[in-house]
Amino acid sequence: MDDDNDPAMVMDGGDEGDEEEQANDDDDDEDDNIDELEELNKDEQNQVLQETAVVHETITKVSNPISK
Repeated sequence: MDDDNDPAMVMDGGDEGDEEEQANDDDDDEDDNIDELEELNKDEQNQVLQETAVVHETITKVSNPISK
């Protein structure tokens, strides 16, 4: 039996949560003129930059197709 079209399996409530999530995301996008990196000490800055470089490298490897 195919349950994908069963009305009892469909959750009620629509997209109400999406609007709330989008409102919270908009708050995070505001420019508060604070450079968070400058707020850290030098050791913390270096750690964040190193971790960011690792993530960037990983994403680049995954997103680029392998050429043969």
